[in-house]
Amino acid sequence: MTNDRFSWKRFGRFARAEMAGQERKTCLKVVGFTLFCSTVYGLWNIQHLLDHSLGNSGIFLARFFVFICFAFIVSLNLSRSFKRYFSKGEAVASFMIPAAQSEKFLYAALKNMLVVPLGLLAILWLNDLFWCLLLGQAKLQLGYIFENIVTHLDTVLVQLMTGSLVHGFALLSFLLAGAVVFRRHQYLKSLLALFVLSTPWFILFQVVPRLLPILNSILKSAGQILITNILTFGFGVFWLVVAWRRFSTLQITK
Repeated sequence: MTNDRFSWKRFGRFARAEMAGQERKTCLKVVGFTLFCSTVYGLWNIQHLLDHSLGNSGIFLARFFVFICFAFIVSLNLSRSFKRYFSKGEAVASFMIPAAQSEKFLYAALKNMLVVPLGLLAILWLNDLFWCLLLGQAKLQLGYIFENIVTHLDTVLVQLMTGSLVHGFALLSFLLAGAVVFRRHQYLKSLLALFVLSTPWFILFQVVPRLLPILNSILKSAGQILITNILTFGFGVFWLVVAWRRFSTLQITK
């Protein structure tokens, strides 16, 4: 019987074994996403490739479409984090792997919330750099734009950028929780639950400040963006706890 106490050494062995077992699938997915990004950029910029005098390329449209597909792939992949634990053919083997539940959960969380998104972003970034240089639009590349943003940072911009990261963390945590809470159709049910739960939240932030002007003034004086970021981060941690609590109680079902 596997020791339920977390062990970094055993976690490392488990992670290496999992990555080795998924090596072929991972390579195919990486190649597929790379070809997809390159094809989208090529299709949007085919006229510019044929005639550089056109001046205006389709970099921004291609980038927008690829980013939408990136968000879809990351969220869909996250919703499938624990799919094998609900499969009758794979559940027994998955539960019998010599690793603690906490180690399996941490691996799934790190892989699908951090490694996969960052890996796909790296591919997207390199593809964008390649096409910007190929089209003679070096100043449009993401690295150049990001460098200009960093050199002109101010308090509000820092808070907005931090807020984007915090909201992304909360959304990924919610999808991870949905992946383990729902046994079937995790992605669709998670999106539905997100809509149902977020609607009252948006209404609350729109209505309450109008009904309570004092609260509105307090939020502005204390920094509304900062308070929102703190609350959102708290929700992200909450959904991670929900995901872990649910995963720790999973059992093989007939």
